[in-house]
Amino acid sequence: MSSRQRSITRVMEQVYTQADFLGWMSAGEGFRIASPDSTECQRVTGLVTLLSRVSAVTYVLDDATSLSSFQSTLVAPVLQFAGGAVLWLSHYLGTDEILVSILHEREQQDETYGAAAAAYRASEWAAALTEEIGELAREAFRADRKRGHELRTELVQVAALAVWWLEILQLRGEGERGRLCAESAPAADAPIDLTSRLPTGGVCANTLANKGD
Repeated sequence: MSSRQRSITRVMEQVYTQADFLGWMSAGEGFRIASPDSTECQRVTGLVTLLSRVSAVTYVLDDATSLSSFQSTLVAPVLQFAGGAVLWLSHYLGTDEILVSILHEREQQDETYGAAAAAYRASEWAAALTEEIGELAREAFRADRKRGHELRTELVQVAALAVWWLEILQLRGEGERGRLCAESAPAADAPIDLTSRLPTGGVCANTLANKGD
């Protein structure tokens, strides 16, 4: 396994944890995505709600004078969004199949965008996810109407893009805030612990409250 695949796999372990967290919700967007009775359009609206929490904090980072000090503001809502996408994928694919699909899509993304993505501003990442969500919504609409669709393909692309953003946040957070907003940087092969940052009262709200830590 390459270093890039190891990096993606480590992030995916935390995304799976978040997907499980959302799957246990008895109401709200997690329940909407997880419920077998939901339509695909209902699931996409759940994912849009999660994306809105990401967009709500991107403006802070675009104008930040000390970017690394604000990285933790984004980690939790982006992680929650990625978890929602993977939770939706779990209706159609097993855990291993999801990982393989995302690894493949990440390779495609690297070939298409290269290193330029590392310099994207927070609002540009949010805009890219919004564009992908639009394409996903189109396929969800077609799927609910029993038309030919590419729902899984678009869903993998959405999930992979969110995972890529988490990778970038990890790299940018290595200095002042530590890897993926840990309080101090762990050893190179230590697992990335995001689960300790997941509050029971709402991921985004907690992250915003701790912005000045």
